[in-house]
Amino acid sequence: MQPKDAVKSVDCWNQYRCPKGLEGREVAAKMNKGHFDLTTWGIKHVRIEPDFVVLDVGCGGGKTLSRLTRRAFLGKVYGIDYSAYLTVSILNVFAHFNLLRNMTFGLAPSIFP
Repeated sequence: MQPKDAVKSVDCWNQYRCPKGLEGREVAAKMNKGHFDLTTWGIKHVRIEPDFVVLDVGCGGGKTLSRLTRRAFLGKVYGIDYSAYLTVSILNVFAHFNLLRNMTFGLAPSIFP
């Protein structure tokens, strides 16, 4: 591996830690798709009532948040993530589709060193 390729590889892996920019958006889309089956399995094993309060730590691309809001539609769903870019991006997407009625987002850099 050439030094330039090594730097590119590190940058790619950093996108998984803290996605940002166009590459970060692509990583978030891959995460949403790649984690879908596991998330589906997990949600099937957890009772979520309409009035529950739910926290999604590492909400990333927001797909799980949207699924949780459909289950806890009378409650509140919170999502926190290390990536400010993704937090703002999903906030904008959800606002566009008027899905923010019971969601709150936050940035959690102090939780993840």
